[in-house]
Amino acid sequence: MSESSLDVVKVILDSNLLNFAVVVGLILYYFPKTIRKLVLEKREDIQSKSKRYEELKQKHVEKLSLLEAKVSSLNVEAEKIVSEAEDAAKLIRKNILAAAEKEIEAMKDVAMKEIEIHKKQAFEQVRESFVNSATETVENMFLEQIKSGEDTKNIAAFKSLEPVNIG
Repeated sequence: MSESSLDVVKVILDSNLLNFAVVVGLILYYFPKTIRKLVLEKREDIQSKSKRYEELKQKHVEKLSLLEAKVSSLNVEAEKIVSEAEDAAKLIRKNILAAAEKEIEAMKDVAMKEIEIHKKQAFEQVRESFVNSATETVENMFLEQIKSGEDTKNIAAFKSLEPVNIG
């Protein structure tokens, strides 16, 4: 742009600015009551809205404090519920362990009784085997004596003997 075009722009801006100032001045001079009234109305509107916003703000602050108190109360209640649940779980665990221990003791008793029964059966089998073996050995000895022609009286005495309980 050249200097002349800059000068033209300056002149236009200056004249526009001057025109604006003249219009504003005329409006203020001829309509001061109307402008004052508009400004006062706008001011009252802003003040009433500001007051309304402050009231709403206060109302919401009160609601917020009530909600915070409720949340705090609910947190305390939740902690109480969790604590009660933990106590209940501990009690249930204790009862389950006690029942399991009783069941273990009962199973031990049953196992001990079965062991005792098997011990008696095994002892009886050993005793019976021992008696049978001893009887067979004595019979064999007597048979050998018979074959050799010795003491036939001992055979009759042996057969008349009653079995002896050992144990």
